[in-house]
Amino acid sequence: MLPTLQAARTLFAAGEMVAAADMLAALDAAGAADAMALHLWGMTLSQLDRPEEAAVVLERAIAAAPSLSNAKADLAEICAKSGDDDRAITLLRSVNECVPGHTSGRKLAELLVAKALPLVEDARYAEALPLLQEAVQLNLTVPDALALLGMTLSRVGSPWQAEQVLREALWLYPGHFGSMTNLAGVLDILNRPQEAEALCRQVIGEHAPDLAAAWCNLGAALRSQGRIEEAQAIFEKALAMEPDLMPAMANLGTLHSIEGRVDASVTLYKRALNLPHGGPLVRFLYACDRLKAGDWETGWQLYEGRASQFPTTNPWPGLAGLPSWPGGDPRGLRILVETEQGLGDSLHFFRYAQLLADRGATVGLLTPPPLVRLFRLSAPGLSIIPAETPTDPADWDFGVPLLSLPHRFGTRIDTMPAAMPCFRPDPADVAAWKPRVDALPGLKVGLVWAGGARPQDPLATGIDQRRSMTLSALAPLASVKGVDFVSLQKGPPAVQGAEAPFPLHDWTEDIGDMADTAALASLLDLVIAVDTSVAHLAGGLDRPVLLLSRYDGCWRWLRDRDDTPWYPRMRLFRQRRWADWTAPVEEVTAALAALAENR
Repeated sequence: MLPTLQAARTLFAAGEMVAAADMLAALDAAGAADAMALHLWGMTLSQLDRPEEAAVVLERAIAAAPSLSNAKADLAEICAKSGDDDRAITLLRSVNECVPGHTSGRKLAELLVAKALPLVEDARYAEALPLLQEAVQLNLTVPDALALLGMTLSRVGSPWQAEQVLREALWLYPGHFGSMTNLAGVLDILNRPQEAEALCRQVIGEHAPDLAAAWCNLGAALRSQGRIEEAQAIFEKALAMEPDLMPAMANLGTLHSIEGRVDASVTLYKRALNLPHGGPLVRFLYACDRLKAGDWETGWQLYEGRASQFPTTNPWPGLAGLPSWPGGDPRGLRILVETEQGLGDSLHFFRYAQLLADRGATVGLLTPPPLVRLFRLSAPGLSIIPAETPTDPADWDFGVPLLSLPHRFGTRIDTMPAAMPCFRPDPADVAAWKPRVDALPGLKVGLVWAGGARPQDPLATGIDQRRSMTLSALAPLASVKGVDFVSLQKGPPAVQGAEAPFPLHDWTEDIGDMADTAALASLLDLVIAVDTSVAHLAGGLDRPVLLLSRYDGCWRWLRDRDDTPWYPRMRLFRQRRWADWTAPVEEVTAALAALAENR
């Protein structure tokens, strides 16, 4: 008499696994084992610690009845234990598609998080993101999924969404220190360092005093507040706890770079890059450090990796489909160049598009709309194309981002194209402005006290908060006699002109684009500006410029010098202390007084 499936189930329930397995094997040998029997046999073999045999039998069960979800879940468990996570994930996805809410959802979420973690550690955030989103949608009882998803969202440029996810995690799991630590990092990115500091101190004080990541985020929050010495001590403490903690190395390296401790910053960046997960961020920070130090051979080469700072978008969409121009002799080539980053960067490096044309290339330059007319006036030989205008790759041999041209040309400090002026205003615009400017009796000085905040970009917003000032901070300029101040300030900060601490001529309502600004600035004796696009415009017009630079000044201004090879008539006035404009404004006031006296 043949054994029955029911008898095998009874033995299985009684824990008689060997007898159950023998009975099911006999049933199969007789050709009487259906999908349910095969499933039970596979489970029995698994209980007997015979996973390879169990997997073969479960595969047969699934082949016989593809809708047998529990068999798929049991096979997935075996695959996961044997290290075949991809097969396990495929099986569990099938289960959860057929049976939403299946108990295997938690296991699938855990596997997805495990698959995403090394991608996050390797800074491959765009690849990790859909895995983590899937994990969270499947099962919210995996708090690490929410914590990791929040951090990943912040890395792909969605810090506001990251904050929402992490706050949801803390609502579900109060005191989950991973979520708290990651939320602190997000709050710092969102330029709320005081909140970040408080959260880190809560993690350290109440939950995880030895969590190096929390100490690292605390250091970052302190640095964002300009508490440099405290931040350094905290970063060093984090590295003492976890010597290979890459974010702590990168943050401490950046702090040393800001303070001018170049040997220390280089050592840390190199250490971080030698880690298995050194990451593109470290390469970018190291590039800026080398450029600022004047090591342009290393700096420009490393700066080629800057695209990694835009992990989910193509920073140069206009160049899609075109091979990258590798450098060399450009004669006879048709090369499409795309501007990038802000208006200031486009103005600063515009000279390289002209240099490319001077060396025999046919050059197209994809350009932000506010700069189109100015660039056309300044370089009639270039094809100036408004950004986002569709281009046909068949019209071009190569493409290249604008800020890659210094590397392609092998630019060094003593070989940069520095002939001025590189911008030419419209003579008709100049003629229109001239009566108003000529009517001013004193030294004619343009003022720009703030940059563009770019609220969609928290990193740029944070930089702008440090580089910009209020107009009232320039009040000492009122002490200089024989000066007429002219506003060149656009955007929301321009409203401060209504309460200027000195007479201020504001004609900016008549400025429609950068060509209009260029025409007005060309008639002025001097421009005083923070580090923003108008400073590059005035420098490129070969006008005298007094530039007020933040404490952690941009790499382009190099270190420890009050001049710049980029613009021969520009002088730099640097902050001595974080966020303190007192000393540079006093120096600018003295420089302005000397100019006014010698006029």
